[in-house]
Amino acid sequence: MAETGSFSAAARALGRDRSTLSQVIANLEIDLGYGLFDRSAKFPVLTRDGRALLAHAKNLAEYTSSFESLSASIGKGIESELTIVHCDLIPKELITLSVQAIRAQFPDTNIHWLHRSREEIIAELEAGEADLGLGMAFKGKAISRMQYIHLANLHFIPVVGAGHPLVTASEAEKVGITHLRGVRLLVPEDCITVDMQTSVVLSPHYQRIENMSVLKALLEIHEGWALLPKGLVHDELIAGSLVRLHIKELNQPICFPLTLWSFKSKIPLLSGWH
Repeated sequence: MAETGSFSAAARALGRDRSTLSQVIANLEIDLGYGLFDRSAKFPVLTRDGRALLAHAKNLAEYTSSFESLSASIGKGIESELTIVHCDLIPKELITLSVQAIRAQFPDTNIHWLHRSREEIIAELEAGEADLGLGMAFKGKAISRMQYIHLANLHFIPVVGAGHPLVTASEAEKVGITHLRGVRLLVPEDCITVDMQTSVVLSPHYQRIENMSVLKALLEIHEGWALLPKGLVHDELIAGSLVRLHIKELNQPICFPLTLWSFKSKIPLLSGWH
C-alpha cells in the first residue's frame, strides 16, 4: 500500500482481492488501536503512526532476510551447542529472529548469546570459545584469520529524552551540529571499541557508556543526547520516553555495517550466507 499508493494497485501486485486486502488492513488497525492510513483524500496516505510502523517493518524484513540461511549454515558445523558473542548495539529483533530460524530446524541446539567487547569477541573466536561473532565491522587490529559476511546496515539516529531542551529547539527549527557540540553526548562503548568514534562522537563533551540499558536511562533523565541504532530505541520512541532529533546537516542516513564473524577454520559454517 505505502509503495503502490492505492488498495487496488497493492492488491494487483500481491495477487489478492482488493476488498480482502482492505479488510486485512482494517483488522490490523483495530488490533493496533490506531490508524495506519488517512483515507480522507482520493488515495490513502500513511499516518505518522503508519510511517513509524512501516520503518520498523522494513527493519524486520531486512533482519529476517539476513538470517534466512542461518539454520543451513549451522547444520554444517554445529551439533548441540552454538555460542554467539555479540556487541551491545544489536537490536533484539536480530537475536529473536535468528533464534527462530535456528529453532525451525534445530530445536535441540543450545544457543548461548554472550555480550562481549570487540577485543573479547576476537579473542574468544581465536581461542575457539565462541563459534560466531556478531557486531559492527572491525577496524584497526588485523584479523586476517577471520572470515566475515555482511548481514545488514544498522541505521543510527540522534535521540534525546522527552522534555529535554533540545526537543523544543528541534521542533522549532532543525538543530545544527554547532549547537549539539555544546551539549553532552552519550556514546555506547561498543562504538569506541570498533573505532567508530570519528563518526559518532560529534561533541567534545562526551561520556562513554558500556551498558545500553544504563545509557537509555540516562537519556530519559536528560543527561545528554545520543546516536543509537534505530532498532534499539524503537519501543522508547513509540512510548514517547525518547524523541528523535532532526539535525540540519544530517541529510543522509547514518549507517554502519553489521557483520557476522567466524574463524577461517569454520568457513563451511558460513557458506550458506553468500
